[in-house]
Amino acid sequence: MKHFIFSLFLASVLLVPSMPTTASAAPFVKSDIQSPTLIRRVATLADLQSISVTSSAVTSVYVEGRLVSGDGYTGTFYKLTGDQSLNPFVLTDTLQGIYVKPAVPGDGTTGVWVRQYQGPVLMEWFGSTAAEIQVAMNVAEGKTLKLKYGETYTLTAQVVLPFGGLTLDATGATIEREVGYVAVAPLIYGLSITAPVEIYGGYFKGLVGVGASIVDISSFSSFRSVQSDYSEAGTWSVTIRSATKVDVETSNFHDTLSGLQVSDCGLIRVVDNDFQDLAFSGVVASATSGNDVREVILGGNRFLRTGDTAAFIRCFANSTLKNVIASNNIFYDIGKSALKLSIPVGNANAVIETAVIEGNTVRGFAFHIASMAIGVFRDSADVTSTLSNITISSNSIDGTLYDGTTSLLTAGLVGIRTGYVDNLVMAGNSVSNTNDAGFVISSINSLNFQGVAYNCSTTVGAYLAGMAFSIINNAVINAVSSNTVNGDGIRLERVRDGIITGSFNDNQTYGIVEVSGGTDLERTKHNSLTFSAKGNGTAPILYGTFSDSMENNSFDDSGSRHTGDSVRRNALNTDFGVNHSNDGFSYWNTTTTALNIWDGDAWVLADGTAAP
Repeated sequence: MKHFIFSLFLASVLLVPSMPTTASAAPFVKSDIQSPTLIRRVATLADLQSISVTSSAVTSVYVEGRLVSGDGYTGTFYKLTGDQSLNPFVLTDTLQGIYVKPAVPGDGTTGVWVRQYQGPVLMEWFGSTAAEIQVAMNVAEGKTLKLKYGETYTLTAQVVLPFGGLTLDATGATIEREVGYVAVAPLIYGLSITAPVEIYGGYFKGLVGVGASIVDISSFSSFRSVQSDYSEAGTWSVTIRSATKVDVETSNFHDTLSGLQVSDCGLIRVVDNDFQDLAFSGVVASATSGNDVREVILGGNRFLRTGDTAAFIRCFANSTLKNVIASNNIFYDIGKSALKLSIPVGNANAVIETAVIEGNTVRGFAFHIASMAIGVFRDSADVTSTLSNITISSNSIDGTLYDGTTSLLTAGLVGIRTGYVDNLVMAGNSVSNTNDAGFVISSINSLNFQGVAYNCSTTVGAYLAGMAFSIINNAVINAVSSNTVNGDGIRLERVRDGIITGSFNDNQTYGIVEVSGGTDLERTKHNSLTFSAKGNGTAPILYGTFSDSMENNSFDDSGSRHTGDSVRRNALNTDFGVNHSNDGFSYWNTTTTALNIWDGDAWVLADGTAAP
């Protein structure tokens, strides 16, 4: 049978003997216990031990307490006769919480007293120290161990989960690391667990800067944590590795270095949790070392004041990560990025496929480290890795911090950044009050974009635009970018075969800039533009020379700085005149106070006559 190995940091205490392999170790059934006919009442465990199981005078005993009446040990015990000296359940229960050996002969050869109970194993039957919790966990293997409500368990040693799994009901209880216990090992540890581990309720407290995770489990079946509180961990509050399934919900991770770390687990579900005041990250979910993660759900969580990236989902070399859903999360005052989905630099043959990022709210981000609110990208050098079929929709991003202040940084806040994605859909996203571009979209094959940027680029950042698109092949872009403080409404650089529509008004310089240059393959080319560009500080458009058509656009710059006169109108003629098949442009000429229309060859008035 199985052998249990425990590292309790108490070298002098042997908690669980090795399990025997003889036939006598087989589990007994209820019928093996003698039916109660004569009941006796005693005060303590010692009194119970003084009663022989071979006596016919007593078949069941009610015990009032372990040491004194009412100390939690209370219960009724029935006799189990026959040689139980090698019974694994008896051997495991060294504290005699359930299985009690009579004092004579003391080894269980004549039988044992067995506690009658239904439901969970109660911690009060064993004690409250780390060593006593360890025994209780071993006895409750595959069952539920319930801690005492309102009790504080101060651990001076690590406890190890049994191989056969465990449900720990810690509702109303506190489990904390003793101040003098400075070992760097996790407080609750499990390795090669073959059955599910579940934690319900409880307040788990480590020591910041001391030790590793509060809970650290690897190579096992599944893990679930519900309505638990984790605080003051030395590194991560909870670390889970190589599980078939991880489910963490309605739990709190507060005032600690980092929250939840999950790696190489088949299915990951992190829902309705609260991550607050963390020095580093809230959640990191990873596929590493050639492993596959089949599904990640990150939904309905709240992240407040994390020092680094709040939620990071990533895939490393030779690994696969599929079916990511990150939805309806709230991010407030984030130190770096709110949410990243990426293949980190230097990871070949990594695959991220099919992800939906939708309905998230970000308010205040990158106030410590320059970054983006939402990022989906891989590095340009990792050409053997792929990131494909990504949808980013209905996300609301505001660079203003939750308390109403702006970022501590003077530059570097981008709303949404994507790079090197195949088949990207972005719909209904809005970004405002970022000190750099609202959207930075680059190196995309097949893009369908719809979004709004307002009051972005509030400082002189890297992109000088509300929206920046570069190296895009096959795109439909429907955008609104207005009130850009420093720069243009939208910049198109090396964008080809695109249909661009939208409104680009009241920006500092141009409404729209179409940049061409380099070799023919690098030029912005074969685009169709239909848009409104009004009230922009320099001009409606800085137009490249390689697009095919610009139709039915409105360039009404009346009242804007240095705009609207005949000179500006003639400059537009030079930009997009007879070299393009354009018609339907309207332009309010402030010199002649008349509407001018471009008919494809020249400016005319509304009645068709030549415009002066």
